[in-house]
Amino acid sequence: METKERIVTFVKTYCLEFSTVYTKLRKSGGYGSVRWQPPPVETVKANFDTVFKLTSGVASSGVVVRNSSGEIMGASFRSFGPVPSSFAAEASAAIHAIELVVDLGFSRAIIEGDSLTVIKKLMAKMRDLSDICSLIWDAKSKAQNLLACSFSFVPRLGNQATHLLASVDFDDDRFWVEDEPPSFGPLLAKERCFSERL
Repeated sequence: METKERIVTFVKTYCLEFSTVYTKLRKSGGYGSVRWQPPPVETVKANFDTVFKLTSGVASSGVVVRNSSGEIMGASFRSFGPVPSSFAAEASAAIHAIELVVDLGFSRAIIEGDSLTVIKKLMAKMRDLSDICSLIWDAKSKAQNLLACSFSFVPRLGNQATHLLASVDFDDDRFWVEDEPPSFGPLLAKERCFSERL
């Protein structure tokens, strides 16, 4: 019975998130206007995303850290699991992003992902009481290691590089410093080019 209730809750939350994102996109001029945006000077932006396999409960996350010029400061791929839901996987990917920023030695960051539900929980001042409360608490706790940290939502089209990185089937965890993952250059250059035009 508990499993059925969790599935119903998941579907309702997913539908609400989809509806909210769709409404925002319509108001902003549609999907064509969604682009990766560079962070302010002296701040890095860490985009994160995850791929979650419902059947196995295994997930993988991709994180790309860029500076205000759009240059790659670091990137990482991580596989983990089992996790109970896609929301838990997204929250774990947010933790991965914060850890990468701290490991790279930056002190000011915007952590950006395409799960509106998780981003809202990370931004909320009130204590989270959902199934992923421990992950949200962990992410907020790790963010306190930075001088300044904020969380931001971007639709999938503005988060393509990290989604692609999370989708790659690496045998083990990977880490790049001031370099991009192999074959990611064209997509990252395209995102940077679009942001420079705006």
